[in-house]
Amino acid sequence: MKLGSLNDAPSFTLRRQNGEPSTEGKPSVFLGYSVADGDGIWTRWNWDGANFQLSTDRYGLYPTYYFKTAQTFAVSTSIDELLKSGASLELDDSALAVFLRLGFFLGDDTPFRQIRAVPPGSTMTESAGVWNVQTAGIPAVFAGKPPTRDLAIREFGVRFQSAIDQLVPEKDHRLCVPLSGGRDSRHILYALIHGGHRPNCCATLKHFPPKSNEDARIAAQVAAELGLRHVVLEQSGEPIKAEIEKNRLTNYCSDEHAWILQLSRFVRASGFSGVYDGIGGDVLSAGLLLTAENLDLYRRGKLTDLADKMLRRDRTLTLMLQPDSMRRWRRELAVERLVAELARYAHYPNPIGQFYFWNRTRREIALQFCSIVGRHSQVFMPFLAAPVYDLLASLPAEYFLDHSFHNQAIARSYPRYAHLPFEAKDATQTRQNWIDTLRWTGQVASYCVLSGKGSAVRRSFLVPRLIKGLMDPSYAMHQLNLWTFPLYLEQLARLERTP
Repeated sequence: MKLGSLNDAPSFTLRRQNGEPSTEGKPSVFLGYSVADGDGIWTRWNWDGANFQLSTDRYGLYPTYYFKTAQTFAVSTSIDELLKSGASLELDDSALAVFLRLGFFLGDDTPFRQIRAVPPGSTMTESAGVWNVQTAGIPAVFAGKPPTRDLAIREFGVRFQSAIDQLVPEKDHRLCVPLSGGRDSRHILYALIHGGHRPNCCATLKHFPPKSNEDARIAAQVAAELGLRHVVLEQSGEPIKAEIEKNRLTNYCSDEHAWILQLSRFVRASGFSGVYDGIGGDVLSAGLLLTAENLDLYRRGKLTDLADKMLRRDRTLTLMLQPDSMRRWRRELAVERLVAELARYAHYPNPIGQFYFWNRTRREIALQFCSIVGRHSQVFMPFLAAPVYDLLASLPAEYFLDHSFHNQAIARSYPRYAHLPFEAKDATQTRQNWIDTLRWTGQVASYCVLSGKGSAVRRSFLVPRLIKGLMDPSYAMHQLNLWTFPLYLEQLARLERTP
C-alpha cells in the first residue's frame, strides 16, 4: 500500500505567457492511498518543468478542484486557494439552486461557475500549451444475472474482510476507529479484530443539540465487548464558529460536518496516523435513502416528479431569501439540473443508490474525512475497495429495500457479536441551556445581521427567529439547523466583498 501526504490544502498554478510557463505552488503531490492496480482513494499531480499531469482515483472521491482559462490552470484541494490564484467569484446559479434544497452539489458542480471538481477516473495533461483530458467516467457494473441475495450477503462479507486486510499499514502506525452506534464503523471494527489488527482506540463524538447521544451509549458497549479503549468526545460548545470553519474546510460544498471538527482535533492531539471511515456503506449496502416509491418513479421514467419530490419544499427558503435571490436560485433551475443528473443512473440495477453515491457520498460525505480529518491523519475507506463496490453496485435495488442487507451481512460474518444492539433512531433528544442559546444567538446576530451587508438573506427572517429562540426553549433547541444556510450565504457574500 502506498500512502500519500496529509491534506494541507496544496495547490499548483501554471500560467503561460507567449508560450513560456511560470508556476506557483507544489509541483508534485500525492494525497490519499493506493493499493494494487491503482485501487484506493487518491489524487496526484506532477509538473516536471515542461509537462503537467493530474489524475484521480476511479471515483474522483478525494476532493480536488480546478479552474482553467486561456492562460492559467490551477488545481488544489482548497477552493480558497483557487480564488487566490485568480478564479472568478461568479456564482453558479443552477448549482446553488440545487444545494439550497438538497444540501449537496451534483456531479462536478461547486458554488462557483468557473471552479469544478475533478471528475471520476480522470487524467488531465498539459504540454506546450496543449491540453488533453481523459475521463473514465462512472465504472460499469456487472450486467449478468446477479447472485441470490443470500449469496450476495455472504460474498459481501468475504470481500469486505479482504479489503480491511489490505488497508492495514505498518505496525508502527497508531490507528483509530471513529465508532458510532450504527453499522458501517462497527463492520470495520469487527473486520479489524477478526484479521488480528487491533486499533489503538475507538472514539465516539457527541452531537450538537438536539440530536441524541445514543451513539455514545451503544459504542461503549461494543468497545467494552471487544476490550478496546473507548473515548467519548464532547463538542466544543461553539457550533456557530464550527459552522463557519466547516464551510471553509469543506470548500463551501456541504451543509453538514461541523460536528466532526472536534474529532479532527482529537486525532491531531493524539497523534493517530490512521483512521478508518465507513463512507459508502450506508448507501451501497444498507439502502439509505432508498424507498419503493422513489424507485418506482425512477423506473417509470418520471424523473421530473422524482426530482420535485426529492428537493426540499420552498416555504422556508421563500421566507429566508431576498426576492431577487429567490428568483435567481429558483426551483425550476434546481429541478432541471437534478433531472439531468438523475438520468445518468437510470440504467443501473439500483439507480437511487448510484445517484446518492456519486453525488451525496462523493461530493458531500467524503468531505468530512478527506478535507477535515485528513488534514491530520491518513483515512482508509474499505467500503470503496473496488471488489466491494463492484459487487454492491451490481445488485438489484430490491435486495436493499427492507434495509436489512448490511445487518445480515455483519451478523453472518461475525456471529459472536450478533447480540450487540444498534443505535435507536428515536432516542431522546438532547437539550441546550439558555446560556448557550444566548451566546449562539449573539454570534448569529453579529455575523449575519449586524455585520451582514448585501446578503441574500432577509433580516426580516433572521431577527424574529433570533428573538423567538431567546424566549422559547423548545424553539431554541432546533435553531442550529435553521442557521446553516444563512451563515453559509453570508460567508459567500463576504467572499464576494473581499477586495
